[in-house]
Amino acid sequence: MRGWAVAVFALLVMGCDKLPQMGAKADGNSATAADPDLPLPGKYESATVAEFTIPGEPMSQVNRTDELCIGSGGKPAVDAALKEEFSPICVSGEIKLKDGDISGQMTCRISELRGAESIVSFSGTYHPKAIDLVLDMSMGQATVRQSRPYRYVGTC
Repeated sequence: MRGWAVAVFALLVMGCDKLPQMGAKADGNSATAADPDLPLPGKYESATVAEFTIPGEPMSQVNRTDELCIGSGGKPAVDAALKEEFSPICVSGEIKLKDGDISGQMTCRISELRGAESIVSFSGTYHPKAIDLVLDMSMGQATVRQSRPYRYVGTC
């Protein structure tokens, strides 16, 4: 049972693919808002580390490489690329990008647990060639913390 729980958390946090794009918010996340620190359009790679904590079990860690492709178009393009990373499990949420800082939350549903919901919170920073994210999720007493240091590697 415990191994199964770790597998479900790994699926939730590490097995993300495509999310329907959501529109930009009226809080400055628009293509017209000037932000010189926005990540450049292109491909980014991350040596992602996820740590899983389940009471009564030793902490486990999963390492993998993730990719992110940011199109042109300013904040909406960055927003869409980041939301795509959390899909199809995470179906709604908001990402705030302002003055080099990223924050947000996504509501995620785990079909393997009969559609149980969890909130994934994240924060970090961005620069023209880097995005550093830390994601936190809990479900009951189990927690997942994920570090994603994306670095620009070229064109998509």
